[in-house]
Amino acid sequence: MQRMRVLVCVSVSLLSIGCGKDTTDGGDSGSVTAYSAMIGLFEQSCGAGCHMDGSSFGDLALDEADAATNLVDMPAAGDSSWMRVVCGDIGQSVLYQKLMNPAPFGDPMPLGVSLTDSEMAIIQAWIESDECGL
Repeated sequence: MQRMRVLVCVSVSLLSIGCGKDTTDGGDSGSVTAYSAMIGLFEQSCGAGCHMDGSSFGDLALDEADAATNLVDMPAAGDSSWMRVVCGDIGQSVLYQKLMNPAPFGDPMPLGVSLTDSEMAIIQAWIESDECGL
């Protein structure tokens, strides 16, 4: 039930992003940004002791305070020829590519499950947004 509620909230936020509406917070705590939608997905799918709450497998913590800094223009731990996130380019962003099966190296993430198309769209929306790198 919790996962369904998150997916509904994220879907609504993606509609706003896709329609060109302003999704920046601007002091309105009720608005959802591409970054906050992605963090919500990380909390649901990447937590589980891997990349949240003090855990950082692959030297990658995805907590809200650290995620952007740890992702944008940072080399991937498994293959330093890849960048974790190249803003505007999902094809060169290992974060997005590791969610695919097969992954370019190592195991696809998250371990043991695949993200839905709508969940993948959340990651893509942030990488392609003006928020990426801020």
